[in-house]
Amino acid sequence: MMKALLVADDPVSVNLVFENHTQCGYEVIHYRSALKALDNMEEIQPQLLFINASDFPRHWRVLTQFFKHQSVCGARVILLVNTPSSSLSARQVAQAGVHALIDYTLSPEEGRKALCGVLTPSACAGSVDVGHAHTCQADFVFTNPCSGSIVTGTVREVSEEGVDFIPDFPASVNNLQEQDVLEHCALKVAHDILGVRCSFHSSDGRILLRFIDPDASLVHAVRSVTGTT
Repeated sequence: MMKALLVADDPVSVNLVFENHTQCGYEVIHYRSALKALDNMEEIQPQLLFINASDFPRHWRVLTQFFKHQSVCGARVILLVNTPSSSLSARQVAQAGVHALIDYTLSPEEGRKALCGVLTPSACAGSVDVGHAHTCQADFVFTNPCSGSIVTGTVREVSEEGVDFIPDFPASVNNLQEQDVLEHCALKVAHDILGVRCSFHSSDGRILLRFIDPDASLVHAVRSVTGTT
């Protein structure tokens, strides 16, 4: 069972994490102080870090950076957010290397599905789909223009055309329509974070986010991942 460190004060977010720990496969160590969590993180050595970004808007980046520096391969950071009041941007999330965002104001059942959806064994192990060689070489997040929430997920494949994308929580894109324009997207390749515009396309349960007017820097970044010239 994974060891999870929870840094949160809001009781709703705390309940979400504790009530689902058995079913989603982790044990929880909880701190209400970001500084205490930081002091004890190296000793605890968690494989999973939950941070309530609404409780700690000035500390979640520091906690994330320290965790990623000392954690093992496959460790994950999940931000708990109160979506209506969240001021996070897609670029901020991509830059920090956060793996998923979960709205802790969801109903208990929706919250459970969202939480367990991003904690499947394959996701937590950081495994690569052998049919998509470029899965773990790029990260992509975007702001849903209908809800204003940030959508995170897994890049199955990236090309000069766009991104083949699996959202961490499928319901987060249910309100998007074919060819909707996504104005606020961030593609992270190696140490580069690029702001891009995309159009939304869905077919047979797969999501393709097509780049709109890709510039030379975006094409170069994609080619560095795919190995094309």
